[in-house]
Amino acid sequence: MWIVASQVNTPVVQQLWHSAKKRPTEVTLLQPSAVLHFASLLATLHDHHGQSGSAPTYPQLSVYGLPPTPGVVEDLAEFGFRITQELPDNWIAVRLEDVLQP
Repeated sequence: MWIVASQVNTPVVQQLWHSAKKRPTEVTLLQPSAVLHFASLLATLHDHHGQSGSAPTYPQLSVYGLPPTPGVVEDLAEFGFRITQELPDNWIAVRLEDVLQP
């Protein structure tokens, strides 16, 4: 799970880390910056978990706190994803190759 640091998110993540016997490696807190855009997050995620990465690939994304704007939809398409479900507080995108496979 990758979470962007904010006034709301940071204390919750720190509490998760503190309550665990060791820092859970499945929760990463990303520091926001002027260059932290959705496309750059997708590129980093792809580097770590894409076809060429050492970790397992990711067939879907669940995104909270970011509306699925036309720019976000374009960014997703560049990485082979499309939004398949929009919920009140999040949306889900799946990798097109996973949707198209029988």
